Amino acid sequence: MKKLFFLLPLAALLLAAPTTARADMPAPALYISELMASNKASVPIDGAFPDWAEICNGGDERVDLSGYWLRRGKKAIPLPEMTLEPGACALVPCVDVHLPREGAELWLIDPAGQTLDHVLYENAPTDRSLVRDGEGFAECRWPSPGQPNTPAGCDAFQQTLTGAELVIAEAVSYNRDYAPIDGETLDWVELQNRSNGTLALSDYYLTDNDTECWPLPERALAPGERCVVFCGAGGDLPFGISAGGEELYLVRADGSLCDSLYLHDLPLGGSMGRMEGQGGFFYFAEPTPGEENRNGLRRVSETPQSPEPCGVFEDTDSVTVTLTGPGTIRYTLDGSLPGENAAVYDGPLTFTETTVLRAVCFEDGALPGRSLDLSYILNEGNALPVVSVITDPDNLFSTERGIYANPEQNWEVPASAALFAGERGFEPIECGLKMHGAKSRTNQAKKSFKLCFRDRYDGALACDLFENGVTEFSSVLLRSAWESSISTQMRDILMHELAARCTDSLPTQAYRYCALYLNGEYWGLYALREALSAQHYASHYGYAPESVTMSQGDWADGPEARALLDFIKTHDPRDEEVYAQICRELDIESVIAWSIIESYSGNIDMNSPNMRFYRSDEDGVLRYVLVDLDLGFFDFGEANLSFRTGNPYSEVLLRLMENPDFRRLYLERLSQYLHGPLSDESFRQLAERLADESRPEVERDYLRWGHDPDEWQGELDTYIYGSLNYPGGHAAFLARSARNVFHITQEEWDELFADLE
Repeated sequence: MKKLFFLLPLAALLLAAPTTARADMPAPALYISELMASNKASVPIDGAFPDWAEICNGGDERVDLSGYWLRRGKKAIPLPEMTLEPGACALVPCVDVHLPREGAELWLIDPAGQTLDHVLYENAPTDRSLVRDGEGFAECRWPSPGQPNTPAGCDAFQQTLTGAELVIAEAVSYNRDYAPIDGETLDWVELQNRSNGTLALSDYYLTDNDTECWPLPERALAPGERCVVFCGAGGDLPFGISAGGEELYLVRADGSLCDSLYLHDLPLGGSMGRMEGQGGFFYFAEPTPGEENRNGLRRVSETPQSPEPCGVFEDTDSVTVTLTGPGTIRYTLDGSLPGENAAVYDGPLTFTETTVLRAVCFEDGALPGRSLDLSYILNEGNALPVVSVITDPDNLFSTERGIYANPEQNWEVPASAALFAGERGFEPIECGLKMHGAKSRTNQAKKSFKLCFRDRYDGALACDLFENGVTEFSSVLLRSAWESSISTQMRDILMHELAARCTDSLPTQAYRYCALYLNGEYWGLYALREALSAQHYASHYGYAPESVTMSQGDWADGPEARALLDFIKTHDPRDEEVYAQICRELDIESVIAWSIIESYSGNIDMNSPNMRFYRSDEDGVLRYVLVDLDLGFFDFGEANLSFRTGNPYSEVLLRLMENPDFRRLYLERLSQYLHGPLSDESFRQLAERLADESRPEVERDYLRWGHDPDEWQGELDTYIYGSLNYPGGHAAFLARSARNVFHITQEEWDELFADLE
């Protein structure tokens, strides 16, 4: 492993509390004006990244800094021996005495031992400075060590970052469409030879951390030539670039620093890099891989703010909204992203009906920042929690790039979402928006969505959405739950809830009914659902997400799964050692529960795309997953329904049934479920509860999509409650079906099922 000589020990990261800092007095003539306690890549000093502080002369006379010092606890940091002119600033590297990220007190001491200034800070941000702001300190995204804390000072500091013979010329953390590999795009870094001779790229290394670095590809780079290096699985380098903030280091063969970049605050789809004849880094609205960068700007503007809450408002005549932010604020009311021609905010806005507001700050010398997206749902009368999704209308309905207009495409567009549900809701958060589902994408007018919470937006969603112990999400579904042209809107939810009552071994998807608004337009009754993902499985079962593989359709996604299937096919499951090995690699309880639930519901859509399993490398156990029972309860289920699909999921069941221990366990679980969670009484109570939850929104939903609301109750009576009207009830029907299918003996019947007759 290449040793990185330029890296200094870094303080541990703390995530609990926000940054706080204060000074005890207004700034004296000589004062601490800026500091950075977690300098990982933003301010290189003599080829390293020490913590640092900045001392400013706010007086009218020059000051000789000889004999002045900074004190942290009992440790002292001498100021550089130099004369500081009025208004000038001095950079003080903290090499031997670092500034802890978690917080510390700093004293500025004069030669006579008198305290000139005192600063207390807590939870300093990584690669961002704390800048004096009155009697306190404010977090600064663009530090200016040794320069005035102004945009001009930031530019002056950036001009000092000239790089060396090989530089990082441009980088992106969200590659939208450049050079896709097998339809997937990778993050990338562009390097440029700024020397007068040819460089061997393989003499250099690139890394995003302080423990590992990777050699660059074998390639000769001529003077002035550029080279794009792809990052991520399948690329030139194994690591991806985080859109939430990433440090990149370009290292020589001897481990010394050649160049560095702190990649942060990127505009969505934009890049960060250098411009010819300029020092430091700029932001670009559009990347230019392999080409010279132009029209860069040093900063990205802040997002506007509003002191008034957005949300759902009933029995009100109007809502008034005020906005604050630097530069000129421009806004729209139709979901479109404000551009340079959008309306200018010049005073409070008043809304008398449901409206979505998007606002962006435009400043000279800065790229437009992220938009502020706010929803005001006025007098709609929704009895359910409200989800509001905002995105540019073209992202939905444009024939060229609209996901609703092109539902067969797996496109993702930027959006924002909010859940208005009191303490169990969440504030507007940037996310990706995709279509969800298979045939429902094209067969149904009312379609399902997936919300993706990625670093390129606002990161993971933190919310106790389902009150099931999971409080962080990388994605959630907005499921329309329409099973056909008319719908109960509960079939899949009903069976997932019953399955969760049966066992913890079978992964299911929790739910919450809601009313959905798209760009302020009522879109109907939806269900927020957990999305199947590596994080979903990891969160529920305690695995690391990176250890999890989710497979869909067949068993060909991984060699371990294929090997298990081959083993089951080619070995006798009646053999005790064979069965023991199968049980070590396959969660038997999940297989049984999946089979019983699918059969009980009579799911007629038990096809390959709706077959899923999870596997974690941590224990090597494969587990069946329950998914998509929207087409259950159109007919009675039969006990062997899940054995008849003809795919490996059923093949495994058939083989395992040859083992008497598995068969016995299967019958015991069938009896246990039919007497408990799958009993007729349990089924009826849950169905009635779901009906009561959704009923207040059903009429408006049906009318929105052109159906007769009376048909909903007819669907419930015919297919949901109707399943209980069979002689003896639904549980008895399934038990009688199992009697013949599994050749249940009279003794077994009397022990396990007799009371269901």
